[in-house]
Amino acid sequence: MKKNLFLSIPFLLFFISGYSQKDLEFGIKGGINFSEMRSNEFQNKEGHTGYHLGALVSFHMVGRFSLETGLGYSTQGGTAEFSNEVGKTRAEMELDYLQLPVRLKIAVFPKLSINAGTYLNFLVHEEIGAEYTSPFLYSFLPIDPTEIQHDTNDLEVNAAFGLNYALSSRFCLYTTFIQGVTNAVEFGGGSVKARNRTYQIGIGYQF
Repeated sequence: MKKNLFLSIPFLLFFISGYSQKDLEFGIKGGINFSEMRSNEFQNKEGHTGYHLGALVSFHMVGRFSLETGLGYSTQGGTAEFSNEVGKTRAEMELDYLQLPVRLKIAVFPKLSINAGTYLNFLVHEEIGAEYTSPFLYSFLPIDPTEIQHDTNDLEVNAAFGLNYALSSRFCLYTTFIQGVTNAVEFGGGSVKARNRTYQIGIGYQF
């Protein structure tokens, strides 16, 4: 993870340095996350409420188009049940990421803009607990919850779509839908694969 992140930051700085000051806009943002982990094998999912914050830089391209990137911190996760060879398992997942967005922004009205692109998630912290909730009848031996194997991916790729509404020349409200394209967590050697899905709502400030 650290290698991927260290490679991304110099590229981002090099990219920014190629623009003149008048073409750049800097800002900060923060807000609430409503996230969940999704898998075809999951049942009885529960969402996770977290937060996000970060810094943004926007590069004006041509006309109503601009390119937006930056660096942020996001807390995500969720709870779900799934079945395996010994019965039902309940997994609680909390995943914290450094986020690197790369989005194309289009001003469709004077105060309203849309954006679409990708978020690269670099995992910095995880708390995953899994326990058996209803073992099958033949599973008469004591079962240690730590036997449930899981793997997390240090780098996760997401697709994103969002809306921005300008409250003033400095402040804006925004909402972003972020869907994992690659797996975030895998249980049982890859037999159960989960991806992130997150809705972000927040407020931004432009310097």
